[in-house]
Amino acid sequence: MIINRVWSMPNKNTFNITTIKNLIERYLRGKWIDPFANDNVFKDRLITNDINPDCKTNFHLDAVEFLKQFKDNDVDGILFDPPYSIHQINEVYEGYGKIKQFSRYAIEIKRIIKPEGYCISFGWSSNGMPYEMKMNGKKIKTGFNKEKEEILMVAHGGCHNDTLVVVDKKISGS
Repeated sequence: MIINRVWSMPNKNTFNITTIKNLIERYLRGKWIDPFANDNVFKDRLITNDINPDCKTNFHLDAVEFLKQFKDNDVDGILFDPPYSIHQINEVYEGYGKIKQFSRYAIEIKRIIKPEGYCISFGWSSNGMPYEMKMNGKKIKTGFNKEKEEILMVAHGGCHNDTLVVVDKKISGS
């Protein structure tokens, strides 16, 4: 597993942070999607969605509904950068959307990413995609490696939370 820590000024558009942009560039091959695109700098290279109709994206759906549009094993990768707090929904997403149970996203992500495909997650923890999770009292394997491919910690200084970028790879045959 690769672990790096860098410093960078914060940016409401996560993918405009140079070190994060460079990491994404290394993985962005084939068919990729972004369910929370906002003003994604890669919008010409992937299928984008944002619930806010003012964003210039391919779709304006609830993120789970957007993910449900794709067939099983249909995409090479997902940029998964949902709002993680009410503050972020209000400040960055102009009040659009609401925080949902992670399992709703994880089930769809597991289903649509091809074996050997990637999910790059962004947030304030290094959890990324779980190896397994509980749903309706049962443990389910998500299809992702236990071991992370890569973790990038971007420190912003002051009172800003670090941005943690976690790269997970879907296991062949899952």
